[in-house]
Amino acid sequence: MSKYRTCAFFVDNVRCLWCPVSGHIKRSSTLSEVFVGKTIDYRDAAYWKDIVKAKQAFLAGDQAAAEGRVRPLVLESWKRCLPFLGTKLAKKRTCLEQSALTHAMQQNRELLACAIPVIEYLNTILGSSSTVVLLTSGDGVLLHKHVGTKSRAAAALLSLGMLMGEEYEGTTSTALCLREQSVVELFGAEHLIREEEDLCCISAPIFGGKRRMLGVLTIALPLELYHLHTSGMVLMAAKDISDQHHLHDLLSDQEAILEQVDTGIVVLDKNGGIKAANCTGRSMLHISPPPAPLGNINDVLGSAESLLMMIQSRKNIRDRECFFNLTDGGSLQCMLSAAPIPNDKGMVLFLHEASKAQRLAAHSVGAKAIYTFSSIIGESPSLQKAIELSKVASHSNITTLILGESGTGKELFAHAIHNASARKNAPFVVVNCGALPRDLIQSELFGYDPGAFTGAQKQGKPGKFELAEGGTIFLDEIGDMPLEAQINLLRVIQNKEVSRIGGKFSRPIDVRIIAATNKRLQQSVRDGSFREDLFYRLSVLTIDVPPLRERQQDVMLLAESFLRAGVQAIHKPCRGFSAEVAEIFSRYPWPGNVRELENIVERSLNIARGDTIEREDLPLSLLEREDEDLGGRNRWQAAPAPGNIPAAVLPGRDTGRGGTLQSREVEILLDVLKANGGNMRKTAQELGIARSALYAKLHRMGIDIAALRSGR
Repeated sequence: MSKYRTCAFFVDNVRCLWCPVSGHIKRSSTLSEVFVGKTIDYRDAAYWKDIVKAKQAFLAGDQAAAEGRVRPLVLESWKRCLPFLGTKLAKKRTCLEQSALTHAMQQNRELLACAIPVIEYLNTILGSSSTVVLLTSGDGVLLHKHVGTKSRAAAALLSLGMLMGEEYEGTTSTALCLREQSVVELFGAEHLIREEEDLCCISAPIFGGKRRMLGVLTIALPLELYHLHTSGMVLMAAKDISDQHHLHDLLSDQEAILEQVDTGIVVLDKNGGIKAANCTGRSMLHISPPPAPLGNINDVLGSAESLLMMIQSRKNIRDRECFFNLTDGGSLQCMLSAAPIPNDKGMVLFLHEASKAQRLAAHSVGAKAIYTFSSIIGESPSLQKAIELSKVASHSNITTLILGESGTGKELFAHAIHNASARKNAPFVVVNCGALPRDLIQSELFGYDPGAFTGAQKQGKPGKFELAEGGTIFLDEIGDMPLEAQINLLRVIQNKEVSRIGGKFSRPIDVRIIAATNKRLQQSVRDGSFREDLFYRLSVLTIDVPPLRERQQDVMLLAESFLRAGVQAIHKPCRGFSAEVAEIFSRYPWPGNVRELENIVERSLNIARGDTIEREDLPLSLLEREDEDLGGRNRWQAAPAPGNIPAAVLPGRDTGRGGTLQSREVEILLDVLKANGGNMRKTAQELGIARSALYAKLHRMGIDIAALRSGR
């Protein structure tokens, strides 16, 4: 049995059916359908008079009289509205204040933009001067109305900003649609208010994304003008508004995204006309913001022939470095990518500022300073003086020259100066001038254009100065730079611009220069291997980093710091250094400076067998060097006279006392060691050999030094 069962009526002599559950009306296709209730001629007022009587009984308090005679959807609405409206059924017409209405209009501007054209088209189709079309927001505020010329009375009752909920307007299709979020049709006396009993009202919901209700579209017309297709038109119009809003959302989101990206996006037609450009693209090309016309690419670029040729070729272009002169006198250096629009409709250009691309490239290859002033360890006055001067350098862009022996930590100071400066978030590019081949140093520093020389990359290559744009370039071992490169470096410092090898123009740069060397540059100037004018340009502020031998009080501070770092890195427990090792460290001149100390601590930690670094864990080169240093002062005075050395230790001699020379040597070594309490230094001095040689002998003989010292 069909769910359309309560009644049937005729519209334009076509039998129609009404569903009491959904409120929908449909055309009856055959006369054989069976219905419960009576068939009613739409033009016969008897049925509607029965609805009126049921409503009168309801208002008189006999709600049971309306049961079965009024649709449940309508009857439940009556019950809800009666406490609000009272028995006199007086509407509580309420409008928002002007400020609140303005706010509501602003919040629903996208809905209005999508709905108004659809409403205008709908009215064209309906073609009735007695029709009223309403647009209500999802929270029940009347946003828009279209009133026919014969419905001026309705127009007087309808004001923008009216609240259209049941508690204000009673049982209306709009109020029920807001509540049910589905299509609602109300006919005649089903309206609770008597003045609306001659109307047919159809309301359809407008949905946004995720089934969020945006609003309600309502058509009100006299009963006699109702047509079967009216509901379908309202439903389709509401769906069209929903689709338009969804599309508008997508376009708005895309536009917002395009406006936020730091890539310039420019859409050109096949003749070079600028159809669209995002904020970054307009900024790069110096185009005025909307509503100013965008114009043609020829109006922006001084010479766009090459670009127009790209468009006409309809080929994809990827990351081509370009330089354009702008018509307003400016210039643009960028990385250009382009893709053709299908059907020969033009080209989409993607512009990346060269400086941003270069900074990204610099970061990707590790062009970042990692050390700060807190990384510099030491308490000696000479070191503290260098630190204070470096902090002064960090507060300006002054060209700085760092002097010091190899291994003193000159690069550490350069890192710290950069990280304490205003350029700390920009690239920090390191160039070892001494490690670069003579014929490559200029191309590495200054870059080259396509085809500059045999073997050059076809797209060209930016130099280190360009990669350091906005940041700092650290020229290590500047004293080893060839004279021809010195000339170009001097030009960069003076003019603040760089010219690539094979290039036709210069590129302005903003780079802070820090140089370092272990050479005496003044002597190099006198020798003619370093330009005097470049020396004075580099040495505006000079920082001298003291060698480790001049700050012996810092040795153990550094050693302990390196030890902690090593313990953490290899997860090997170690309590520290023995007193003997600490004594050796404090006495050693450290010709390799801090770098040598770090390497020795790392090596000793890895081979140490106990939880303390002992003398035996130190490299033989260190012990041998210490012996040599001691020997230079007192080795010959401390060593015994040759006549006091046992004959057994002299090579090529038989003792004449039985046994081999080797066995006698072992005995003598052990005797001397025991006499000196296991002190290797004293034993080596007494025997007149280096400690490294003594260690080697004992090792070769299989003597356990640790057991010997413990008396085992």
